[in-house]
Amino acid sequence: MQWYKRFFQKISDLVPTPDVESTAIILSKLDPHHIEVENIRSLLGISHRAARTICETAVSRGLFSHRVVLVCPDDDSVAYEVRDSRPIPETLPCSHRDGDDIVRVEVPSGSLQRREFYVFNER
Repeated sequence: MQWYKRFFQKISDLVPTPDVESTAIILSKLDPHHIEVENIRSLLGISHRAARTICETAVSRGLFSHRVVLVCPDDDSVAYEVRDSRPIPETLPCSHRDGDDIVRVEVPSGSLQRREFYVFNER
């Protein structure tokens, strides 16, 4: 079964969707390896809080895995990806432009931008 059909069936059990056909079409266009809360919020026409609750419920039921990436400030590259609840190192390497040179520097992980998303667990 295609991932989005399985996901849609599970989400439909949690939240009734007004237009099943168009919702299924939109859902099929999502990247199952990078689902953001905003995708779910927009798709279902619900609040951010409700969308986050759906995503966290999907995690607790084993349908999704939670991911966090920490992004370097100068080049927007991913410095570190957190899978589930693993600890984050205190510092992470990032590239920094110094004139014409690119230098690797250690940056405090708390100063890096966090981007959260979910991954569909295909079973």
